[in-house]
Amino acid sequence: MRVAKREVSAEEAAKQVEAVLFSSGRWMTENELSRLCRLKEKSVKEALVFLSKKYENSDTALELINDKNKGWKLTVRQKYSETVRKVVPQTELNKSIIETLAVIAWKAPVLQSEVIKIRTNKAYDDIKTLEEEGFITKEKSGRTYLIKLSKKFFSYFEIENRENLNRIIKDIEEKQKNKKNEVEVVNNVNPEQKSIVEYEIKEKDGSNSIMEVKEPEELNKNKDEQENSPKEGKDEREKQMENNNQNSDKQEMRVDNHE
Repeated sequence: MRVAKREVSAEEAAKQVEAVLFSSGRWMTENELSRLCRLKEKSVKEALVFLSKKYENSDTALELINDKNKGWKLTVRQKYSETVRKVVPQTELNKSIIETLAVIAWKAPVLQSEVIKIRTNKAYDDIKTLEEEGFITKEKSGRTYLIKLSKKFFSYFEIENRENLNRIIKDIEEKQKNKKNEVEVVNNVNPEQKSIVEYEIKEKDGSNSIMEVKEPEELNKNKDEQENSPKEGKDEREKQMENNNQNSDKQEMRVDNHE
């Protein structure tokens, strides 16, 4: 049933739009705000203009931002983001749920049985919470369920669509592949040198992806000592042989004199 749009004062319309933006904490279009507030789009536009000026001229931690593709969002100013970041992890999805959601996002649409196989039985509770929070949807598929990502997932994490998500996953896989190559470089280093070889990871394209192997001064010093040690040892042996020969000659001379 279509709900009729209401006529309210400009002040009341602004309060309603502000309340919805604050509660959602995500990007919202004017059409969506109009539908949720049951206001005409003209009233919503006027309310957004009023609110933009209000937050722009107010000394508050919040700001109203606009993006022509995403819509409007009431959020915390950049200077206070670090403070908020300390609180958010304690009030939103816990680590276990996030990890289960990551598996679902990576493979979706995916069977629940496959998620459980990867995340073990503890994922049943995670999946239940994710469904209750609206991040995923489930539909019966044989003896299990087919899990899909919901619209809330994409809007919450500010991902435009599945294609964009696939690009993000591909980038992550590339980074993992580069890290694997770095580990192989480490394993190929001569075991005798590992204790004094330095590994340096340099940034490339915004990620740690290059590993260099250097031989420090200590290693070069040890090499010089090894190269010089045989020569020094040879000189010592020659001196010892000369001393032995001299002692032998002296003994022979004493024997001849005695005779």
